[in-house]
Amino acid sequence: MSDPLSDSQGGGDSVCCASSSCQTQDTQQDRHFRKMEFAIQRTWDSNPVDHDPIRISFSDGKSGLRMEVSGPFFNDPESPAGEPGIAFPELWNYEVVESFFLDSTKQNYLEVELCPYVPSKPFVLSTSIILHQSPKRHQQLPIVFTTTKSGDRWTGEAVIPWTYFPPNVDKMNSYAIHGSGAARTYEALYPIPKADIVEGQQPNFHRLEYFQNFRLQSIMGEDWVQPESDLHFRKMEFAIQHTWDSNPVDHEPIRLAYSDGKSGLKIELHPVFQTSRSVFMKQLLPIEFTTTITGDTWQGQALIPWTYFPPNVNKMNCYASHGIRENRTHDALYPVPKEDIVEGLYPDAIYLDYFQNFLLQSIMGEDWVQPESD
Repeated sequence: MSDPLSDSQGGGDSVCCASSSCQTQDTQQDRHFRKMEFAIQRTWDSNPVDHDPIRISFSDGKSGLRMEVSGPFFNDPESPAGEPGIAFPELWNYEVVESFFLDSTKQNYLEVELCPYVPSKPFVLSTSIILHQSPKRHQQLPIVFTTTKSGDRWTGEAVIPWTYFPPNVDKMNSYAIHGSGAARTYEALYPIPKADIVEGQQPNFHRLEYFQNFRLQSIMGEDWVQPESDLHFRKMEFAIQHTWDSNPVDHEPIRLAYSDGKSGLKIELHPVFQTSRSVFMKQLLPIEFTTTITGDTWQGQALIPWTYFPPNVNKMNCYASHGIRENRTHDALYPVPKEDIVEGLYPDAIYLDYFQNFLLQSIMGEDWVQPESD
């Protein structure tokens, strides 16, 4: 999850069918494990849970990793409001089960959030896949998820595409959250040990040091090779979902994707036609830019030559503007926080303080060297 429990593991009483004390789900032909099963029996700070534990299993889903969840349905908080077919953001604020799959060599990890509120048919609402990569950046990815509720219990199943996983998954942790206000409860498969808890400490599901060993080959077999993906260090995707002053936009957000364009950085733009084909850098510089308009949406693609970039790019922000006069609207990927808004701030100004981390090497690879420019 990605909030009060912000980026940043251990032991615990987890139950796993890949351990010597559990039965395994082997086939007669294959002696490697086909299913790994876990039970979340501790709170984040190593206290026993006071209910039947949430149970999670992982198995071969052919096109991806099948993740199955079962456990008590607390129905607290109430269901989030969202649209069918759209991954719902900030599920950590609701009743949710999460699993994190880590490549500890690169500190890249996949976060899967599953929520019990969806109907019992293939659906994307109430699921969220977030790809965390170092240098720090996030991508939100869709999956299909089904749930079944029966009384005070629920089950859910998702298949996570192989291409979503970091290349060398070797660690994992899983979590469950429910309750509201003072009764909000955070549970962990591999919690923070009592000896590591300090006064005032808050739950943080991104404490990677408490993750424990986990390999996809334990399910798929030692000879299995994970399919390659262009999600890792090849494309960075963003959506501009707020105005410059941190209010939600009232329309489908502008979406941008950055990728390797060989001779430069390729930018893909989606949805409102505009004709600018230049880059401002104390001078106007030409770029290649194409657009396609379909009804009330558009797509655009530009190639920005590497020689246009400053030598050491490490921050970025994106903006979108539309409308005229009093209806002029300015949106920002990383807006000015509400608490920083004071009289006299201009909505169309570029405030460098609010830019966030961005490295071209996240797309091109750590060994890539930016071409020099005069």
